[in-house]
Amino acid sequence: MYKKSVYVCRYIDDNPIYTELILPQYEIISSKKLFDKKFEDESVYFINNSNHKIRCPKTVFKNTYLFGEFINYNQKDNKMVKFHTNKYNDIYTSKVPSIAIVGVGSNTQKFEVQCSLTQNFKSDLYNIYNLSYNPEGIIYGFDYYNFPETVNFPDIIYSINNIVEDHQKADIHLLNIGGGLKYINKYNKNCYGALVSAYLQSTDIDIVIFTINTSTPLKFINEAVEYFHFFGISNIFIVVSDYTFDEGSYDSPYALGYYRVDNSKKIQYQKQLKKEYDNVLLFEDVLSGELYKKIIDLL
Repeated sequence: MYKKSVYVCRYIDDNPIYTELILPQYEIISSKKLFDKKFEDESVYFINNSNHKIRCPKTVFKNTYLFGEFINYNQKDNKMVKFHTNKYNDIYTSKVPSIAIVGVGSNTQKFEVQCSLTQNFKSDLYNIYNLSYNPEGIIYGFDYYNFPETVNFPDIIYSINNIVEDHQKADIHLLNIGGGLKYINKYNKNCYGALVSAYLQSTDIDIVIFTINTSTPLKFINEAVEYFHFFGISNIFIVVSDYTFDEGSYDSPYALGYYRVDNSKKIQYQKQLKKEYDNVLLFEDVLSGELYKKIIDLL
């Protein structure tokens, strides 16, 4: 039996866990159980899976690693976190189908979409390369990248293209692009679409999964679809999240608020969008495998 050598403590315990994807060396443990336990040579991962910086844990064990945004901590001190750098000064053309997951803003379940699709692909024995800016990706074997402080062109384009080139042996690239596409909260610097633009310019994206919510105006969606079309992307799936923005937080200097939306409201919103677009799904259609089946039909 594989020895559990790494204990993982998540800041938000009730976020979904995809048990089938967890690498065998990891054991998820609550903060209460963590501090009650005596450690010898085991490593401990603290993952900040929230949208805001938190204070570093007061209790530090012998082999402690931090993932995510912490006050007075730089992720460069953690060698397991990847950063955008240039290895090659050429732009390569990828032969591997690429799927980009793009959100209109934060908390639109991009990461859950990525995990669910990964389960589907792995069940059918596809070799998937996963990239994410969500630190929880670590426990599933995804490449976890630090969201860049500044998105510098053209350096970021070369960096992303290098990543794609280094994973040409994969069957599928599943790229969960950090941040959001649209300005919603002026204090959220990750939601101005710069990183999305860099990905679309760095490699050929075959499919875009655009996660939105019931707060997203039709005008935003139209602009986004036209934007994807500009880069030659015609295969676009719109996924309506289970959560929507708290409009009272639009001008808040803190994290953009959100709450679970009523199911009837989601369905009504989906019906409205289907008058304009063909592939509009709810998040439950991701979990049921409907999105996966549609993707497989295209690949």
